[in-house]
Amino acid sequence: MSTADSTSSDGSRTMRRVTRFALVATIAMVGLAAAGVAAESGCRAKFEQLDTNHDGVIDETEFDINKVSIIFLHADPDTGAIRFEKTTMLSRRVFDELDINHDGVIDISEVANAPAFQFAWWDRNGHGGVDWTEFEAGCGELHR
Repeated sequence: MSTADSTSSDGSRTMRRVTRFALVATIAMVGLAAAGVAAESGCRAKFEQLDTNHDGVIDETEFDINKVSIIFLHADPDTGAIRFEKTTMLSRRVFDELDINHDGVIDISEVANAPAFQFAWWDRNGHGGVDWTEFEAGCGELHR
């Protein structure tokens, strides 16, 4: 094989590698974007479940009445505990922080004392209601 053939072959291999890398990177970015859309969609659904009067703001009463059913939506029916594999709103880091006794589940006592399940944690500006912007920011923190 001549030097010209070898150089051409090396260039073709490099171009195929670059093309494969670009394809993989594109697929990864689409996957991340889809995950972000899914997370936002799940967050929006939870916002709407909490905002029972559909005025675009969750007040403290709506939050307190509805949070337990939303938090424990995927809880084990026998124990009432939540396993990480069943959560839809929590990152591994947040789940582990909430699992105070490190038994691999979050139970009602751990939820009762967790700041992220208190109205004031969501009402960032202290105006007495949680709008979509505040709720979306809180969801983002729970997913990180």
